[in-house]
Amino acid sequence: MKTIVDIINENLTLNDQPSGIVLFEAYYIKKHGSLEAAQNHFLKLKQQCETDEQFQNMLIVQMETDFNFTKLKPLLDVFLKIENFSSFLNIEEDIINCLMKLELSKQDLEKIIELQDLCGSLFFKHLHTEKEILKKLFIVKLADKITFTIKETREELGFKDQRTFKKWLNYFFPDKYNGRRIVNILDYINIWEKFLLTPEEHKIDIKNKSVEYKQRLDQGLVFSKERLKKLTADDYKALQNEIDSINKLEGLQLPNNVDKFPFSVVQIIKKHLT
Repeated sequence: MKTIVDIINENLTLNDQPSGIVLFEAYYIKKHGSLEAAQNHFLKLKQQCETDEQFQNMLIVQMETDFNFTKLKPLLDVFLKIENFSSFLNIEEDIINCLMKLELSKQDLEKIIELQDLCGSLFFKHLHTEKEILKKLFIVKLADKITFTIKETREELGFKDQRTFKKWLNYFFPDKYNGRRIVNILDYINIWEKFLLTPEEHKIDIKNKSVEYKQRLDQGLVFSKERLKKLTADDYKALQNEIDSINKLEGLQLPNNVDKFPFSVVQIIKKHLT
């Protein structure tokens, strides 16, 4: 199964070249001062070799020296494991654990920061506002290549019962996903937003709220009536009466005969009961 990172790498190009090649080129231009100087450096390396195989081996040694791939591979593997939203939320903890085990030197950390800054400058240069249309086209093109099944999404959100999940999915997106088994990443994110966010939140904000999202996910995004009855002193009947009242008051038009509620809807219920 391809990870999200794999798919992005296959489809992201800058100046009609794969992004990885552009990054290496930019690194060596920066290191040697110019494209010509970088080319001369590698030309001299090739002239020292008698065969192409010898040159390839020398390049491997050169890049290992410059990028320390062997030592940093466990860190790269953390990013390569990103397959869905929940695994992305766990990446910060995984990175910290990985860094603690790697015992990176100051030079290693400086190298990581240097490459991060270089990546940022490359994307800023090639994906600036004048190319907004190209960015949107790229997003659409990429979105259709990154797909998830409805079943995977349901299980990731914590809904064990397919029928209940379909009711909520149809509640948030009337008829949109009827009969569909696959969604692209844009639809996938929209589904997550409807189940994960509070009424005051409109878009997923990974930069500022990833820790909070992870806490919500760890605590469970699905609320049974058993879990909710604490709001009415363990009185089921009072809970149902309150839900019916809130449903009517807020004009929610909640689905009928559901005994499990998503986090987003529960926040509306809690607002009235606490």
